[in-house]
Amino acid sequence: MRKKSFLRQCAVNLALAFIILFITTDPSAQSIIARISTSPTFRGDVPLPGVGLMCQFEGEADELLSFGSACKEGGLTITFFVSAGFAERNQEALYTVGNQGHSVELYGNGNLSYEEMEAYLEQGKHNVAQATGREPVLFLPLRGEYSRGAMAAAQRMGMVPVLWSMDVRDSEAIHEEYAQEIAERSQSGELILIPQDLRFEASAEQIAQYLKARQLETLPASSLIRIAN
Repeated sequence: MRKKSFLRQCAVNLALAFIILFITTDPSAQSIIARISTSPTFRGDVPLPGVGLMCQFEGEADELLSFGSACKEGGLTITFFVSAGFAERNQEALYTVGNQGHSVELYGNGNLSYEEMEAYLEQGKHNVAQATGREPVLFLPLRGEYSRGAMAAAQRMGMVPVLWSMDVRDSEAIHEEYAQEIAERSQSGELILIPQDLRFEASAEQIAQYLKARQLETLPASSLIRIAN
């Protein structure tokens, strides 16, 4: 009886060893695991005293330049997420906001297939790098919706899929109260999704002052996130 139990356990162990060997050596199995384990980053993991202000920009080039200038004058650094198409059409505008100290990353449809996402990011990275001299390293899924396959593709392309830890686009506060609300809710490493509107532009200087009072500065979102080489 003990012999049968021993043989049965040996058979189970042998089967488990075969499964582990298959998973660690078969490329398709590794791909499946990547799809299952890949998910966006919600907040910074680098110990710096700062927050990342992220703007999913969907306007025109002149609006981007106006918004970027107002934020720079107010003392804020913004991480602008643009589409691959916008980057292709508006090279000069992206060059200008990059020189203002802002950073440019990519956003797009997070529900694309693995292959579609690879093609989209390859084109988008090229377009942004051509305009700013720097390849984007972050990808923001449109509306925060994404598939595991698309996020795995982004990761394989050397990019970090990100979402946000705070969304202040729908806040009803205005003027100083708005700036104070953003600062009071902010912690080091916060990734904050901001609107691209006149209210934020008008509050830029106050937001910077309130954050400074809390010993926080605005940094490119990529500097708050560990990027794998």
